[in-house]
Amino acid sequence: MANPGSSPGNGSPRSAAGGRESPAGGGDTAQLEATIASLRRELADAMFDRNTVVQQAVAEASGELRQLRATIQSMRDEMELLQASRERAVNEAVSNSHAEIKQLRETIQALRDELEAMRHEREQAVQTALANSTAEIRQLQQTIQALRDELEAMRFEKQEAVQRAALSAADEIAQLRQTIQALRDQLDAARAAAKPAS
Repeated sequence: MANPGSSPGNGSPRSAAGGRESPAGGGDTAQLEATIASLRRELADAMFDRNTVVQQAVAEASGELRQLRATIQSMRDEMELLQASRERAVNEAVSNSHAEIKQLRETIQALRDELEAMRHEREQAVQTALANSTAEIRQLQQTIQALRDELEAMRFEKQEAVQRAALSAADEIAQLRQTIQALRDQLDAARAAAKPAS
């Protein structure tokens, strides 16, 4: 049976027989050091996983931003092409209208006395040309408005996508912080449990 005077709980670190230190204290210290080293490795692994997840989220968000920028640039290029095409169409219509009006004026001047009835037909032709020009201009205005609406919708979708990516990254970071805090709590609990009773 063990000598009660050599128990670790009575405040004496030496045995009754030879006066040497009890090996139990050294074993507890080694176990605590091994536990601390293991917890440190687990904490390092968790931090590495957290950094990897954050980097992946940032990379995905950057890729999505690049894709959105490319889409916006494509829309801008398309709008510039449409605007150039519209300007060419308007210039051609104006040029054609000027040529037609000049021809009509020359015809009216040459036939004013003899072709009075043609004046009414000329006026109708002018009104028809003006109506067609007005309809074309209205259609161009509607096209421009539709392009503006589509661009605004794309901007709104881009903002929503960026916000979703930011929220997702924030949630993952918060979860990793909770994991780190839990590991710290476990480490503190292990340290408290490993302390020898006084």
